[in-house]
Amino acid sequence: MKLFSKLAVILENNSKRKTLEQLRFMTERQLKDCGYSPELLSEGIKAWPWRELSEDFRPLQFSQTLNLETLSTKSLHKDISAENSSSAQKQAA
Repeated sequence: MKLFSKLAVILENNSKRKTLEQLRFMTERQLKDCGYSPELLSEGIKAWPWRELSEDFRPLQFSQTLNLETLSTKSLHKDISAENSSSAQKQAA
């Protein structure tokens, strides 16, 4: 598990570095329009996510949890089959 964690960090930092390289081609105005802070970008990867969050920022919270039974492949297959048959009936009419 330790190896996997280290590999994940390496891949994540590599992605951040590539993103940072692309963002550095943008003008200050473009960065601000996209919500990025040019000052934080100048600090490099350690300043990820390069955005200044407002004081009233709160992450999304979902009120319902997924019911895995309703997401079974059997029920999805049944829904798709019903949809296909109703489409075929409409085309035949």
